[in-house]
Amino acid sequence: MKALTPQYSPAMPTDNDDEPAFDYAAMIREKRENEESNAPTQKRHEPAAKSTGKPAAKKVATPNIATKGGRDKLAPRDEAYWSKLAIGLYVGYRKFRDGSGSWNGRYRGDDGKQLFNTMGDKLGSYDAAADAVRAWAKGISEGLDDTPTTVAEACRYYVSRLLKDKPTASSSKDADGRFKRLIYDARIGSIKLAKLSFVNVETWRDEQIQDADPGDEMRRAKDTSNRNLASLKAALNLALSRNLVSSNRAWKEVNKFENTGKKRQGFLSREERKTLLDAMPAALRTFCTAIQHTGARPGEIAKASARDFDKATNILYLDGKTGHRPVRLSATAREFFGAQAADKLPSAPLLTMADGERWYAQAWGDAMREVRTTTAMPEAVCYSFRHSAISEMISQGIDVFTVAKLTGTSVAMIESNYGEYVPDELERKLNALEMF
Repeated sequence: MKALTPQYSPAMPTDNDDEPAFDYAAMIREKRENEESNAPTQKRHEPAAKSTGKPAAKKVATPNIATKGGRDKLAPRDEAYWSKLAIGLYVGYRKFRDGSGSWNGRYRGDDGKQLFNTMGDKLGSYDAAADAVRAWAKGISEGLDDTPTTVAEACRYYVSRLLKDKPTASSSKDADGRFKRLIYDARIGSIKLAKLSFVNVETWRDEQIQDADPGDEMRRAKDTSNRNLASLKAALNLALSRNLVSSNRAWKEVNKFENTGKKRQGFLSREERKTLLDAMPAALRTFCTAIQHTGARPGEIAKASARDFDKATNILYLDGKTGHRPVRLSATAREFFGAQAADKLPSAPLLTMADGERWYAQAWGDAMREVRTTTAMPEAVCYSFRHSAISEMISQGIDVFTVAKLTGTSVAMIESNYGEYVPDELERKLNALEMF
């Protein structure tokens, strides 16, 4: 045990007026701090070892984290090796099995609770790590500590950086939307960054596809899960670069699902669409008809309200992953959406379920499962009507740029997934050229 340094208080009377009194309270505080150090100490209430007459065991040296050589000699372990900076304040070094390590801070707050912070592996020297720990502790003592410590906080910080770095881009809105659905209020969101594990991230990824049916719905669920995983990894990588977490081990090896980007097979012929629509209950039939009229995503149609349909301009305004967009409608679609918006308050859902409530993903997914069973079309989903609409638009001569704008996607995505439906206008134009 580290020797205790006598501390005195001039406020206490002594036998010698030239010498201040011994401060027992300070001695007790220092004793407690010493018990928290790395040096082996006798456990509280443990009786002293009896003398055996044998030579005393060699004293175990306190691990040295102040030098690179000392840190290299440390044995890997889950807990950090601590070095005291002041009463209640420690800098620590955690040694990993691959030989690398990370710096950590430990601070006893005013309420007596121990606070920890991961400083990462980019601080380099012991002195730099100690300075970082002191700055962190000072921020806490002054009430300035807002360091993200959980997965949810790291994701919010990531969104805030996107807003500052790219204020006009839709990337921040897209990421925030994913995190609202899957992180902020989920179990993974409450996990401390320092405690996040590979299993936590892998389980979170897998839970997103557990209710998907085999076939194209499963492929799409995996594809969506891959995009969600990419957003989470981006947030955690930013936390790593800011030294908020010491390692990327928890998420680096969590891979995306494979074979999710293949060409979409969800095109439905007119006969197949009619078979499906005839087998649907009225509310679901109306919902899928709206998708077919617009080529919109099911979620975009579900979010639309009565005020989003402008009968005067023949435009339906939708909000989706690419932001707010106007969708020009055909005369048939105009009549259809006019009937849906009739006699509704502006804020009311444009399309509703049988109970009058707004559609949501699980509701239309469950409803389609029953229809698939009835029609023996196992891969048909609501999204299939979007694929069919885009395919029909292209095959009947609408250029890919217009289709991409109407349906809220990119030209590259259309060419990749619907290229077989694009008429070869270039070949016809080349054949019409008179070169000689």
